[in-house]
Amino acid sequence: MKLVSHLKLTHNKWLIIALLFVFCNISFANVSEENAPIENEQAKPLKISILEENSPYSLQLPNGQLIGYYVDFWQLWAKTNNINIEFVVGTYDQNISALKSKKVDFHSGLFATDNRDLWADYSIPFDRINTTLFYLNSQKLSINKILDTKGLKVAIQPYSAQASELPKQYPEIDFTPIDSFDELINQLISGELDVIIGEVYPLKNAFRKIGAQSIVAQAKLSVTSNNVYALVPKGNKKLVTKINNGIRAMARSELSELANKWLPNQNSMYFNKRIDSSIGLTQSERYWLDSLGDLKIGIGKFWKPIEFLNEDQQLQGISSDYISRLKSDLGLYLESDYRLTWAEVNDRVKSGDIDILTAVGITDKRREYLNFTAPYLQIPMVIVVKKNGIFIQKPEDLLGYSVGASQSNPINDIWSKQYPNIVLQPTRSSSHGLQAVQDGELDAFIANLITIGPKIKDTYTELEVVAITPYNIDVAFGVRKGLEDLVPILNKWLKSIPAEDKLDIQNVWMSSELKQGKNFFDYALQWSPLVFLGLLIAGFIIKKNIDLSKNIKKRIEVERRLENAKEASEIANRNKEQFLANMSHEVRTPINALVGTAHLLEQSGLDKPQLDYIESINYSANSLLLLVDDISDFTKVESGILSLDSSSFNLNTLLKNVFSQAKVNLSYSEDSSDNIAIEHHISLDIPSDLLGDSHRLGQIITNLLSNAIKFTKEGAIILKVSTENPMGLPIIENKTTLTFELQDSGIGMTEPQQNRLFQAYSQTDSSIAREYGGTGLGLAICKKLCTLMDGDIKVESEIDKGSKFIFTVQLEKAINQSSEKKSKANENTVTDDRSLEEIKSILNEKEILLVDDNLVNLMIAKKILNGYDVNVTTAENGKKAVELASEDKFDLILMDIQMPEMDGYQATKIIRETLQLKLPIIALSANVMENDKRLSKLSGMDDHLAKPIKVDEMIKTLASFLN
Repeated sequence: MKLVSHLKLTHNKWLIIALLFVFCNISFANVSEENAPIENEQAKPLKISILEENSPYSLQLPNGQLIGYYVDFWQLWAKTNNINIEFVVGTYDQNISALKSKKVDFHSGLFATDNRDLWADYSIPFDRINTTLFYLNSQKLSINKILDTKGLKVAIQPYSAQASELPKQYPEIDFTPIDSFDELINQLISGELDVIIGEVYPLKNAFRKIGAQSIVAQAKLSVTSNNVYALVPKGNKKLVTKINNGIRAMARSELSELANKWLPNQNSMYFNKRIDSSIGLTQSERYWLDSLGDLKIGIGKFWKPIEFLNEDQQLQGISSDYISRLKSDLGLYLESDYRLTWAEVNDRVKSGDIDILTAVGITDKRREYLNFTAPYLQIPMVIVVKKNGIFIQKPEDLLGYSVGASQSNPINDIWSKQYPNIVLQPTRSSSHGLQAVQDGELDAFIANLITIGPKIKDTYTELEVVAITPYNIDVAFGVRKGLEDLVPILNKWLKSIPAEDKLDIQNVWMSSELKQGKNFFDYALQWSPLVFLGLLIAGFIIKKNIDLSKNIKKRIEVERRLENAKEASEIANRNKEQFLANMSHEVRTPINALVGTAHLLEQSGLDKPQLDYIESINYSANSLLLLVDDISDFTKVESGILSLDSSSFNLNTLLKNVFSQAKVNLSYSEDSSDNIAIEHHISLDIPSDLLGDSHRLGQIITNLLSNAIKFTKEGAIILKVSTENPMGLPIIENKTTLTFELQDSGIGMTEPQQNRLFQAYSQTDSSIAREYGGTGLGLAICKKLCTLMDGDIKVESEIDKGSKFIFTVQLEKAINQSSEKKSKANENTVTDDRSLEEIKSILNEKEILLVDDNLVNLMIAKKILNGYDVNVTTAENGKKAVELASEDKFDLILMDIQMPEMDGYQATKIIRETLQLKLPIIALSANVMENDKRLSKLSGMDDHLAKPIKVDEMIKTLASFLN
């Protein structure tokens, strides 16, 4: 049995050995078959397409020999990496055709373009070529940059990447298309072209070849600089990796020797790029930087001293020093279009057309489209007020004041969360905000200390910084979405910069001038004889100060209480003013719908009784409007914010208009009577042209005349105007005293009734209010207006015999207008007196954008405008208005103010600043306070029309802007 088992075991061993032998033979055969293609592939050279005439990079001699920098470069690459190569020479078109058809493996060197991105992959860059401007010396042109060629005959080197890119970047330059390189050179030499743009060395060699190098000048500044890549047809990532690894393996000393041979004095070679080893980048981070092309940066042109352009359009400021260091430490190539506004820069970084913002404040809103590095600068936010103005120590003290901040200031996000009750009014820039404080339009302005410091010192000298807020602006590099790998690299770089270097950069741009004089000991020796006497005087003063300190403390406490009371009063006045503004808006909006509907009905062919109903509606609406205006005016007077205008006017014309309107009102009054005569007489010695506020003077006369009509059933109402001074008021030099006496034959008043007549909210008795209506504010307003005009008012009256109101004002005599001004005035009169046919002719087929959030008012205004053959497009809010305005097809915009999503002010600013549209924009709003009109003007609107709509006024205004 043992023998049999032994034989079986021996048999099995031999069987296993035989099987292993067969398996190994099969595997060896398979391996041999797999290796055969590799050997064939290694034996097969890589085919590289190269240009036949692109000196000094490549040139085929008449004997067929190929020379040039790229020839030597790729031969060195092949030798270093033990790779067989073969050059395929041809024209540019032949090169590209061979690449796309994959008859060659890769191209020897081209720029990256959007078109090439579609069909090719790129190696890491191995060279960098400058593109610049060339022109004839004889033309004596002063050309340093591409924008200097505007208006000249300019052409770009054919087949270069710039031939497609530069016309997009500079649409203001008219580029002449050229089909061949030789034609480009010949047309410059013959004078058919003023300037040509192309790669430096190929063009220099071309000029040298024809002996023209001495007659051609080269601009000092490059138009652009581009990386050069090997181009591989898409789908061969393995070859791209092989090329990249081979380039990295090449010795820098050999590359430098090669470059000096073909490109002497060339300083922009890509392989000369060095990354500072102290930054501590990993190999993968270095390789990632190698693969980066040019990075586009966005800058703020006016953020002095952080980032700004000087008179020569060169970047200056703190960020410029960091940018220079970034280029040298990381070897990055950065380019920027300094023509862009900050709004355009932000739009382009959102779309990915700009890669880095070099100095930007960190905010949550910007994090939506930017990745931020660690901040390299912190700027304290401060509060600026007018000198000797309001007392502010901290942000909370600003409650109740008008406060502004630049619309791009990052403090806006923080402020709205921390101080919701202190609303920041946006300004276009810090300069506009400082000017608003200096002009009294804002009480305070929030800004960063670095930016506004020099402005206050040099320009806004009436302002001062009174407090530092607890908040800073963190300034950092902002990197667009999609380049997240760059952020940790930049953070390592920022961390590697020594703290003293960062401090030096800040001190250079934010230094203050210090004047040094004598030291303390010099002064002490010089003035020692007077020290003893000074000590005696100081002792006496200290004793007196101790006595005074108690009184001062008491006085300070009293003043503090008075200041608190004053502040509380001012806040109450502001709240009251805001309430009245809101009330005015809310009342005017439905009145607008009422008056507008009445106008449309009036135009619809109604009969006489129906037209009378319409007139009643209009009269009632106007009465309600006058009531709102009275309340608003009285509040302004009481708050001391009502100011008078001063302009030339004709008293005869003013009285004619007032009395004409009074007669119209009388005819539509329920108690109208033909037994009342209304007359006015003006003394002959009164100047025809006066200087003053005609609107407010007319308001006084209208109020008194309305009361006289209201309380007179029959008889006469007569106004006499003279230069007498029955009240014996002090005469002001260079002013004319006017006395107005308005006599009526009405119901009259008792003496107690006369005594309280000019008090606010007061009428003669409650029965008068019930029978005749009114608020009791009209005469109180008249009293205040007379005082503002250096006059006074009184009344004489008897029961059942009538009343006589006497008031005086003092106005200047208007200086005679020059013939030129009279001519202009006549022109304006003609414009205002255009016939209906002329106005319709002007408005015919005009395109108007009508913006209003109230659909009823929108419909009414549209129908009114349609009646004048105007093409109307509507928008329900400011955001929609901006979208429609961007189509640039409108002749004029009628813009409401108070709207959801985006108000009229914001929409107008975007249309003016971002869309850069110059068409007329007219406010049509129920916001009619003086501040509303001022804000309309500041936002960029051309005029301000009030609701309810006065159709004649609106149509004439539109015609004047569209003529």
